Amino acid sequence: MTGASQTNPYSEALSKPEFGTQGGEIPDLRRRGRPGIAAMTIAFGIGQTLGPFAVGANSDAMRSLSYALSVSAATLALGAVLAAFQGKVAQK
Repeated sequence: MTGASQTNPYSEALSKPEFGTQGGEIPDLRRRGRPGIAAMTIAFGIGQTLGPFAVGANSDAMRSLSYALSVSAATLALGAVLAAFQGKVAQK
């Protein structure tokens, strides 16, 4: 397969469970105007970049990994609580 317009059948099959599509249709999130997904992806990337740095610096300063892991677990728990109380998003 050559050209950008052709779809790789493996990538299509792998993306269906992620996006929950039906009928063999892969959504183009850029055309549908979903800036929330872009913002979440950017925030996730920043967290993936800065998280290990912060844990490493914290572990070096405290001379222990347990404090940094406790802070990570507390942050995860806080995120889960905030997500549980998130309201419905209004449809346009």
